[in-house]
Amino acid sequence: MSLLDSVVTVNITKTSATTQRVGFGVPLLMAYHTVTSKHLAEYGSPQSLVDDGFPLTHPVYLMAQAIFSQNPAPPKIYVGKRFNGTTMVLQFIPRNLTVGFTYTFTVIDYLGHQTAISYTVPSSPSVASISTALVALLGGLTDITAATVGSPVTSFTLTSTAAGNLFNVAGLPNPDDLHVFNASTDPGIAADLAADYALDS
Repeated sequence: MSLLDSVVTVNITKTSATTQRVGFGVPLLMAYHTVTSKHLAEYGSPQSLVDDGFPLTHPVYLMAQAIFSQNPAPPKIYVGKRFNGTTMVLQFIPRNLTVGFTYTFTVIDYLGHQTAISYTVPSSPSVASISTALVALLGGLTDITAATVGSPVTSFTLTSTAAGNLFNVAGLPNPDDLHVFNASTDPGIAADLAADYALDS
C-alpha cells in the first residue's frame, strides 16, 4: 500500500447550540448599593450604569464592565439590589518571622482608592510585633478599620466601617508568609433573590 492509499478524507460539520429558554445567559449581578432605589434594573452597556449614577470605581460598574468586555458579550445584564450589606472582615496572621522579609500588599477601598503597604521584619520579631506594626501602617485607611486581635496579639484584622462598602487586598504574600481568613458574615441573599425573581423570573 502506498502512502497515497492511506490518506483519509474527513468531513466535519459544525452546528451551533441554541438556548432552550428565553433569557438564558443573561447575567444577574446581586449587589448591595445605595446608588438607585431600583430593586431590579436592566443595563445594556457600562455607560448605561454611569447614566444611572454608578461611579466608574463602583464594584457594580467594574463587574458589569468585565462582563461587557467579553467576546462574545451578552446584550444586557440585570443588577439586583441587595438590601442587607455585608460588613467585610479579613483576619491576617503573619507567619514569616525571618529578619529582612518584607510584607507588601495593597488595600483597595470600595471607591477604588489604593493604599500600598510595605514592612520589613526587624530583629527580634514576633507575630505580635509584626501585627502591631502593620496595623499602625494601616491606620490611615478610609472606611476601613485596622485592629490587632488577641491578648497577647495573635493576628490583625481589617473591617469595613459601613455595611456594603466592600474592599479588596491585592498583591498579598504567599499564604505561608501571611495567612488570610475571611471572617465576614453574610446577611443572607435568599430573600433578595426571591424578591428579584418575583419581579422578573
